[in-house]
Amino acid sequence: MYMIYLVLAVLILHVISLPLIISVVADVDSDADTARLCLKLFFIPIFVKKTNVEGVLDRVIEKTNDGHSQHEQNDKKSKSNGLAKKFLTAFAWSMVRRIRVRDIELDAKLGLGDAAASACTVGTLQILTEQIKAFFGYAGGQTNISPDYETECIFFDFFGIISICFGDIIYAVCAAILNVISNRTRQRRYYANTVTE
Repeated sequence: MYMIYLVLAVLILHVISLPLIISVVADVDSDADTARLCLKLFFIPIFVKKTNVEGVLDRVIEKTNDGHSQHEQNDKKSKSNGLAKKFLTAFAWSMVRRIRVRDIELDAKLGLGDAAASACTVGTLQILTEQIKAFFGYAGGQTNISPDYETECIFFDFFGIISICFGDIIYAVCAAILNVISNRTRQRRYYANTVTE
């Protein structure tokens, strides 16, 4: 009987420490008017989305406009959803900190129709890319971001491989719960001290 428990414990520990390998492929080409996003788990596609670039931009503009018009309605709902938002924020931050980057390849070409704006935007994107790689502690990979000074175009080709374990997910959930509990306790102590004064 003890041998069964031992075997189950070893299997559970193996599953918890098993790295989940996730690869991300994203392509945007304004000349061909195509955009594609593909997520793979162990190189098996689990999410594939293809659309046109103009449709994506129209949806972003619509969401921005709807966000301004529904701001007052969201204020009423924000009080009830505050705890869930704090938990999800803490969970996402813990997950991001435990992600291990295995490969990053980026090939991009950006033109805004103005040479100065294109150069500044490309420089900013290069700095942002290097900062993201430094945050994850990844020094390899190939990144090539070049400006197009004459035309308005967006070409973006990204490939990345990241890994995370089930144990990291469990750790992130526990860290998020402890963070929410400690914040609630801190707020109650502050409120009690304010009322007492």
